[in-house]
Amino acid sequence: MGGGGFSDEASPALDDFVLALPEKDRPRVCFLAQATGDSDSYIIRFYEAFTARSCDPSHLALFRTPPPPVREHLLTQDVVYVGGGNTANMLALWRLHGVDQALRAAWEAGIILAHPRRTTRAAPPERAVSKEPVPPDGFVDARDCRSQRN
Repeated sequence: MGGGGFSDEASPALDDFVLALPEKDRPRVCFLAQATGDSDSYIIRFYEAFTARSCDPSHLALFRTPPPPVREHLLTQDVVYVGGGNTANMLALWRLHGVDQALRAAWEAGIILAHPRRTTRAAPPERAVSKEPVPPDGFVDARDCRSQRN
């Protein structure tokens, strides 16, 4: 994803864009905050931003509690929103708990995977999301994603 969204607080446009992708009245949105060690303040900001929207927010915590069945939870979502932070630690933890494999299955099932990366602020929303392999420039046209979801 291009920068912004609830983690930036500058504009809700990115979050609105992500929530529109599943084309459902109340999409289910799961937040993964492992890159910040399941930071309470980050998770609270997610709920503050998404509880006010027409969606059903949840999060998957791996640090403090025994996680729920990861694969089953992620595959019931319409959007999985991955927070920023320490990517190396997040990936190691995901491999330990099978999140990496569950996210692959979610991607193959057409679930939207989103991440608000500040380093890609210049990317317009229409080139921010896809379920296709990412080309060398790191962006694909979201319109292609929508047409291939059905």
